[in-house]
Amino acid sequence: MKRRKLLLGSAALFGAGGFVTGTNAFSTAEVERGVYIDVVEDGDALLQLKYPPQNIDCAGDVQLVEIGNLTGSKLTSITVTVDSVSGDISVDEPGAVVGENADESTLAEQGESISVDTSVEAAEGFTGIASVAFHVTAAGDDISIETTEPRTVDIDAHCEGEDDELEAGDVNFQQEGNSVTFEFALTETVVVWYESGGDIKSEEIELDDDNRITPGGLDDVGGNDTIIAIEAQNALFISSFWLEEQTDSGFDGACKVDSVEDVEELLSDEEELIDVCD
Repeated sequence: MKRRKLLLGSAALFGAGGFVTGTNAFSTAEVERGVYIDVVEDGDALLQLKYPPQNIDCAGDVQLVEIGNLTGSKLTSITVTVDSVSGDISVDEPGAVVGENADESTLAEQGESISVDTSVEAAEGFTGIASVAFHVTAAGDDISIETTEPRTVDIDAHCEGEDDELEAGDVNFQQEGNSVTFEFALTETVVVWYESGGDIKSEEIELDDDNRITPGGLDDVGGNDTIIAIEAQNALFISSFWLEEQTDSGFDGACKVDSVEDVEELLSDEEELIDVCD
């Protein structure tokens, strides 16, 4: 019996040499005369490939592809190889998933399938859609199949990681009280405390791409309002310029106060400010 070779791609060769175009199953095939190779999508091809989108946080195992045997022949080897990776992730090579050195020795039954899993790790700070392109080869006693174009599975990764600990010197208040910058990017939301018409108010925001806070970026803060403190990482960072105005004392940089239960009360108490920031 002649060995059949099927190439998973975009068309098929069949019978006495006729050629038809297709949409994602086979590009060419060498078969015995009279054997017809239908041109169908991956989900219905002789080697059925299913690769829906996957999700991870910073690391985990994902299903790269589910492979189903619809050939009518016993498959004695199946190998999955990674072709390329996009996004800031790393992927283990699956390798042989059926065969002599694999957990499964054959994929014998019509309709029998196997899930090919692999380990994926995202770089700290990477959040977004990555993708893994892969190839599949399979073979049995009288058939061989391979993808001629890689299949791609999307992986939605969320690895924000943990921010470095903010110190007082990492929060920079401008003297006029109209902007605040940070020495490194923060991924968490922060609470901005500001003075408006003699009242102390607050607003929770997410930092922009410049890692900068200005009154214009706040919903309720006007141009004449003054940013006086930032609440982040369960600590309060108070502007040294505003402290000097409130207490008539000199301060070398922002004041950091950990675990403040009532921020508004602290900011309204001159003696307490001197006590915790001196």
